Amino acid sequence: MIAEITSVEKCSKNGRCIYYKYIYDGIEYEGRSRIDVLFSGWCKSQNNCVGLKFKIKVMKSDPEKRIAAWDKILKEKEFINL
Repeated sequence: MIAEITSVEKCSKNGRCIYYKYIYDGIEYEGRSRIDVLFSGWCKSQNNCVGLKFKIKVMKSDPEKRIAAWDKILKEKEFINL
């Protein structure tokens, strides 16, 4: 399953998050994940990461539950279209 980053925004008092979407069985879902300062800074040079795609696993019985290899995505910048 492929997810696409839609924005990077403030999501708590001192934190930032990536927001992303994915489509499962014809339905669009949204998710978010907290990011660190280093990744946030890197994103600024990449159009705020908007449009970058990454792999996720979705639980078939509950598509709103998903798993991503965040270490590879956030630390190693492992994106499908980079």
